Amino acid sequence: DIYPVSNDELHISGNKWALHVRNLYSASWHDVKMLNDVLKGARSLFGGTLIGDYGKNRYAPLWKDSSSPISRGISSIFNH
Repeated sequence: DIYPVSNDELHISGNKWALHVRNLYSASWHDVKMLNDVLKGARSLFGGTLIGDYGKNRYAPLWKDSSSPISRGISSIFNH
């Protein structure tokens, strides 16, 4: 969501607009990578400050992942 910040939030980053994004705790490596890419693209186009769970101007860390889309699909079906 892109929204104008309230006066109470304006002191956090000094920007009049905010972009709210969210990833699930169970997000795959590919989901987290895509979220990071979206945030990097938005910052490149519009500038601004990234404030999130990992600190100021820090993206979500990626971990080593050797899974494939097929293996993740099979695992998801098996576990649910």
